[in-house]
Amino acid sequence: MRFASRSVALRDTGLHTVLASSSQNADAMLARVILPDGRTLLSLFDADVSGRDVPRGKPDPALFQIAAKAVNVPPPR
Repeated sequence: MRFASRSVALRDTGLHTVLASSSQNADAMLARVILPDGRTLLSLFDADVSGRDVPRGKPDPALFQIAAKAVNVPPPR
């Protein structure tokens, strides 16, 4: 699974990954995807901000700002 290996590679470099979706069930779907090592796809993310109430969907920055805050990263980064 390419995403899984890329996510691990990003984490190894110190970058954070956040599940940021306006979908109310994105986290439930990713929790059902089991990776070859037994982990879920959802477990690869440092934080999950899916389904949060935001005034507008992507590409409005609100969801991305919430995601940055969830991993203690300044939004400009």
